[in-house]
Amino acid sequence: MIAIIALLVGILLPSLGKARSAAREAVCRSNLRQYGTGFELYAQTNREYIPAEGVADGDVAGSPIGPWDDRSFWFNAVPQMLTEPNPPYYDLQTREMVGESALPGAGSSSIFVCPSAGPAQGAISSAEVDGKGHFMMWGLAPGATSIASPRTARPVYWSYVYNSGLDNITQGAADAFGTRHLKATKLTMPSSIVLMAETMMQPTEVKPAHPNRLNKAKTKGNSSESCRLSARHGGGGMLLFADSHVSMLTRQDATTDLAGDGTYNRPGVTWQPAR
Repeated sequence: MIAIIALLVGILLPSLGKARSAAREAVCRSNLRQYGTGFELYAQTNREYIPAEGVADGDVAGSPIGPWDDRSFWFNAVPQMLTEPNPPYYDLQTREMVGESALPGAGSSSIFVCPSAGPAQGAISSAEVDGKGHFMMWGLAPGATSIASPRTARPVYWSYVYNSGLDNITQGAADAFGTRHLKATKLTMPSSIVLMAETMMQPTEVKPAHPNRLNKAKTKGNSSESCRLSARHGGGGMLLFADSHVSMLTRQDATTDLAGDGTYNRPGVTWQPAR
């Protein structure tokens, strides 16, 4: 009898593992679909402007993401557009910093969190993380009036980041902080243009381990040393496109420059649209 039970367990465990993995992948897809809805609703109520990506990567004080309390940034704007509105990320950070409530992190049920993602780990130095499984990112202090305003580091845990390749088409006057705001009408082939990408949380998520900083607010298809696309789902991560559909792309594809032009674009996946 014991041998039969052991045999059944051996048969069932792989199936259960696959089922759990599929369920986590489904939640991750659902999160990004909600982002897609949030982007659409935001554009409808803001003269076709989509939520902003921020000024810079936010990984060091010299490259602040912008004012933490800017309600046009995707991490503050999208949660409030959902059927059940969520607090802007700035509010969640503030509650964490004053000890009022914990910032969503690995294992949390949150639109910001892929259930397959582990705690944030620094790739270069301990300054990248806060010891609680969050990355530390730099932005301008709340109430900032210019890019010269004081910078502050705040905890961040989000499994999805903006496509930095959209810098290529964010033309026009920037605001006082250097943030460029993009209209949905600029995205001329929305079914192929990447809006957001699932990002790595740990340097060992890929092999060899990722050598560069992971606490960045943007990524795009690029060399394996620079691309931060996750490898959590069958060796790849989820992408949200400008028409709100979601699909998975492997890191191998994201880091292969098919055209040899430095864009890393491929059929159906445009990281860097033409100007």
